[in-house]
Amino acid sequence: MESCNLKVFVVDDNSFCLALYEQFLINKGVRELRLFENGRECLNQFSFSPDIVLIDHDMPEINGIELLKRIKSIDQDIYVVMISAQRDPHTKINAFENGVFEFIPKDGDDLKNLDRVLDKILDEKRIST
Repeated sequence: MESCNLKVFVVDDNSFCLALYEQFLINKGVRELRLFENGRECLNQFSFSPDIVLIDHDMPEINGIELLKRIKSIDQDIYVVMISAQRDPHTKINAFENGVFEFIPKDGDDLKNLDRVLDKILDEKRIST
């Protein structure tokens, strides 16, 4: 895929997941990418105006739902995608009620699902411009 002009933030307290998603996004053509180990670091960098924020749910200090709420209070139009091993259906419902674009379970298909979701976001952005 050709490089894309999206600014993507990835927030996950698991360094393996951060590295995995970083490499995936680089391979996908994302040129502007910032990685954060917690929600506070992410929020402190919001002046860089990300287009997409990928967030984990279970993180110290600020969990994914709280981070989602704070992101949406800053900018309703940012695409927030939660990628989580959380299996509680109420977490997924809560995420959608608070404006998450997509909820991707951390499983053997998370990169395939992330690829599908990013293509969907790119299509939406092409239509709206």
